[in-house]
Amino acid sequence: MRCSELLAEARTDSGRWVRFAMASCLALAECNVRFSGFRTKRPELSALGIITHRHRPSIRALDARGKRNGHEKIALKILVTGGTGHLGTHVRRHFAADDFSRRSDRDILKLHDAQSVAEYDVVIHLAARLDKDPDSASEVFMTNVEGTVNLLQSMRPGSAFIFASTKDVYAGFADNFDEVPETCPTRYAAQSPLEWSKLIAERYVEYYAAQRGFRSCIFRLSNVYAPPTPGTSPNLVAHYVDSINKGEPIRLAGGGRPVRDFLHVSDFSSACEAFIDSVIRSGLYNLGGGGANACSLGELVSKMEEVSGLQAVVDVSNPLPAPVPLNYVSDLSLVSHELGWKPSVSLVDGLADLFGGPR
Repeated sequence: MRCSELLAEARTDSGRWVRFAMASCLALAECNVRFSGFRTKRPELSALGIITHRHRPSIRALDARGKRNGHEKIALKILVTGGTGHLGTHVRRHFAADDFSRRSDRDILKLHDAQSVAEYDVVIHLAARLDKDPDSASEVFMTNVEGTVNLLQSMRPGSAFIFASTKDVYAGFADNFDEVPETCPTRYAAQSPLEWSKLIAERYVEYYAAQRGFRSCIFRLSNVYAPPTPGTSPNLVAHYVDSINKGEPIRLAGGGRPVRDFLHVSDFSSACEAFIDSVIRSGLYNLGGGGANACSLGELVSKMEEVSGLQAVVDVSNPLPAPVPLNYVSDLSLVSHELGWKPSVSLVDGLADLFGGPR
């Protein structure tokens, strides 16, 4: 029996709503409908107004005419805070989004500027003060907590807010796991102002999302790397690449023994897209390269030598202190299950991208 027949049968049996619900579910399964904020041209399903599937057709998959498979595109207006930073530049380009940063004369600490987020369907919040110095705690908390709250208070109902947090909220507790899940403890254990401000801001994200009726996603990021962008400060991976290109010495933390997982910025963008395209109201996920894209820092440098054809200069006599946690690999089970996302860029291919393409 096809979906239209099931629905017709259920409607005629007006006194048995359970049967109607079962028929509706069967009909949806048979038709394999995916809700995306698009208007379906299947009248028998439009009449129901039922949303059941977790994923929506990708906003990036629509063609230039804004249509696919008979659906009409709903254009999303997207804002990236910190959209001129090392990662933000690439995320903003991925979504053809607007920038919210001091370079575009907007400051999250200025309430009037922050109120402009009400004009957007999606806000990807990357702007932060990335300072771990205890002497800078006041400035860090003001930017990372108060600045985030300023944005949250102006989010409109039905919009989406994606917050870039950090894996380091777990501190040394992460060393108790081969792959770190979201259930890892986050009690205070000497985290820096940066990590603690991010954890506090996470709670504000969840609170205001519930109070104001917008969707929220928190990504606890692990070593996201990106091709170099002029005028921005490189992170760990980009710093190694820059040092190898210039022939400058690299000081490896813990003598190169610590293990980390690494995520290409394009995969971070696709994770943001996966949340936008989902029907998840509120999510918190560890996000990194996972076990398939993990290695020690020493092995990372060796991979860079392989893809670049260059020789790294490693200062073995003067290593940096071992980090806390010593090892960190993201457990991607939850984000994979709820958002259907997984990394698509291998570490070798991602490093080749940083050195200017395949070698």
